[in-house]
Amino acid sequence: MLILRKMGGLGIMDPIAIYAAKKISSLLSVLNSDDPQTQHSARSSLNIHMEKRKVTRINDGSKDPNFAGFVVDEHGRVINGTRVNWPKSIWIELNDLCLCEGVSFELNMDNYTIVSSITLLCTITSSPITHM
Repeated sequence: MLILRKMGGLGIMDPIAIYAAKKISSLLSVLNSDDPQTQHSARSSLNIHMEKRKVTRINDGSKDPNFAGFVVDEHGRVINGTRVNWPKSIWIELNDLCLCEGVSFELNMDNYTIVSSITLLCTITSSPITHM
């Protein structure tokens, strides 16, 4: 996503898009790592953070919208089953980032995948830089 000089940009990539792409891709690569210890640590962290928030897992083979195998509401946010306000974890931030970028983070079989959605669910209006 290049912001051209004639459109008021510096002719460099959009920093928000770069940040989102790197954050999503790095967490995806850790969850699907070839190293069993890295993969186990990342998946355990995801499960611990979601269990702490009492988020319900989806049924195997279900085609319902989900975030990494957990149930989401109609807006795509993880449904928190507890009344405790836990501090945000990297996984909840990933859920918010995926919503803003218009992608979903799903569990297919034993691999996590990114699925692009047609509609953009979140727009960043406070930023002077717009996505193209």
